[in-house]
Amino acid sequence: AASSDRDILAHALSEGRIVITADSDFAWMHALAGSAQPSVIQFREGTTRRPAQQLELLLANLPILREDLGQGAIVIFGDSRMRIRPLPILR
Repeated sequence: AASSDRDILAHALSEGRIVITADSDFAWMHALAGSAQPSVIQFREGTTRRPAQQLELLLANLPILREDLGQGAIVIFGDSRMRIRPLPILR
């Protein structure tokens, strides 16, 4: 059986990992819960779906993302830009 989004977030939090996804539900869950961790990297529609290209994009940007991801952030890769939202997301 597939794990629920909450299970995935809980597992990532317990192991100090970062969630990498194409699913926007993780960002919404953080916004609603006010969670500060784990960090989430989201590849939005329009970005390449090929894992090798996603890895290349991620590795090229990792040096500037490292600190934000360590502190808790949602990083969104879009067509031509990258957004970084610190966690928790405050209303």
